[in-house]
Amino acid sequence: MGPKKVNSKVEAANAKKAAAQSQKDAKKSQEQEADVAADWKKGANNRGAAKADAAAAKADEAARKKREKELLLAEEEEANSGIKTVKKQAGPKKGKKKKGSDLSFLEDSLTSAADKKAKEKKKKEKEKKEKEAQLALDRAAAAAGGDPDSLTGNGIVDVTDMIGKDDMLVENVNKPIEEEDSATGIEAGLSVFKFGKEEKDAHPEKRMKALHKAFEEKMLTQVKEDFPGLKLRQYQQKIFDMWVKSPENPRNQASK
Repeated sequence: MGPKKVNSKVEAANAKKAAAQSQKDAKKSQEQEADVAADWKKGANNRGAAKADAAAAKADEAARKKREKELLLAEEEEANSGIKTVKKQAGPKKGKKKKGSDLSFLEDSLTSAADKKAKEKKKKEKEKKEKEAQLALDRAAAAAGGDPDSLTGNGIVDVTDMIGKDDMLVENVNKPIEEEDSATGIEAGLSVFKFGKEEKDAHPEKRMKALHKAFEEKMLTQVKEDFPGLKLRQYQQKIFDMWVKSPENPRNQASK
């Protein structure tokens, strides 16, 4: 057999195809080389920036150590000479005030002032009530004239007739009431009175009301502190129970 005959058109097409592929491969190779070169360039820039940052940090550290050394030398000179020197730092930073601490201090100051003011006000009110109670006793002692028939058999007015016979209110027994061991200024007011058959009081019911009212005003503040949260009528009932047993009650003094 003779050699196989080659088709010229097919051969030309294959040659053209091979040339196109060769150009494509060459272009791709160039692009890859460009990418590699860009990466190398980028890495070089990063390394340069890192070196610059390291150099700046080193310079800052050296400057800080220099300032510290200067401060130490200045302190040593001041200690040796006994003369104060002005210490200056390069580029001093202005510190920011802590607003939270200032507000907290101001709040504590206002709270303390308010508590002090409230205590002073309470003290003045208590002194005022005691003074009013003493004035009521003085007025009761100075009172005169009246109807002797309103006395009971032993010459003492029945206190329950004066203030009424209301039903007993429920007590708050959180704290017992301590009876007073000694009489107060009420005895001075009672010293001008005569009970019993020796001399009949002119206005015993008015006098007894005044004494009871003065005793109530005097004890109201203390009872409110001992039994907080009660109604006024409950406080009055407790004070009346104390009045019945109190040595300041003329009935108890007359029965001795």
